[in-house]
Amino acid sequence: MSRLDNKKLAPIFIIGMPRSGTKLIREILNNHKHIYIPRAESIFLPFLVHKYGLKPNFNSLYQINRITKDILRSSFFYHMKIPKSKIINKELVDVLKSNRWDLIFKYLILDSLNKNINKKIFGDKTPSYINHIDILSKIYPSANFLHIIRDPRDQSLSIKKVWGKNLYRNAFKWRSDIFRCRNFAKENNINYFEVRYEDLITNSKKTMIDVCKYLSCDFSESMLIFNKPVENLGDAKDLYINSNNMNKFKDKLSFSQIKKIEELTLDVMCQLKYIPVNSNISLRKLSLTETYIYKILDYFNIVKFHIMEKGIFKGLRYVYSLNHQNFKKYI
Repeated sequence: MSRLDNKKLAPIFIIGMPRSGTKLIREILNNHKHIYIPRAESIFLPFLVHKYGLKPNFNSLYQINRITKDILRSSFFYHMKIPKSKIINKELVDVLKSNRWDLIFKYLILDSLNKNINKKIFGDKTPSYINHIDILSKIYPSANFLHIIRDPRDQSLSIKKVWGKNLYRNAFKWRSDIFRCRNFAKENNINYFEVRYEDLITNSKKTMIDVCKYLSCDFSESMLIFNKPVENLGDAKDLYINSNNMNKFKDKLSFSQIKKIEELTLDVMCQLKYIPVNSNISLRKLSLTETYIYKILDYFNIVKFHIMEKGIFKGLRYVYSLNHQNFKKYI
């Protein structure tokens, strides 16, 4: 029996560091006739699990009201602009009473939004889930984790250009998050597949054939054709698949900036066959003082970004929704 014939399909989780091409690969997969991945990041699942436990109890009206409020306050439903009546109804209550996160998440991500879409495979693109694959794999033991990885020098440059975040804190996170994710996948033998962003944009067809083979679904060249631009931020804005969107760090970053990023990412960078510009460097870590200062500055820069992008009221409303999902971990 093929995977498409199986009604108990496991979700696809697209994970990775921000500004690494997760949005691009989501849109390519969304062009598949059987796949649906919402354009908003869910973000909320790990935080609900932490709050209510891996085995929740939603049999009481009190608990149902609690989680309903959490769902409505999430950034996912802010972005999707779904009418409250379409989500909060008897169907949701019945699903909540199953006390199963796999059914609850599937309902929120697919079933409630799939009335006119009729897709068979559902997924989620939330880059920050790179830090939560332990929880996700417990909820969905057969989930497919699609990890897209980008050169840390270009990825750090993009993070700074779009959101004003610190190059070095981002590089430190790139190394630690990817290292931890790869080790967990290896040690726990989960369904896990890596894609390099550079391969995706320079050899899109071969890369997506490999991805579709991993997902046990057919590849079609129509998956690489878009009716509208994929990206709305950064250098890839208003473009589709931009094969030139790489190695920009060589012109945009100083020698000392490149060296420090390479020092913070060296071991994982070399494992992934990204070649350092600098020779005779060794791996280093950020000090606690650096980490603390950079994190505070990143927090204020991301708040500033959302206010400037959405306006004061909507920006603060969105930041509030992120705070409700533990925004400090999100950034």
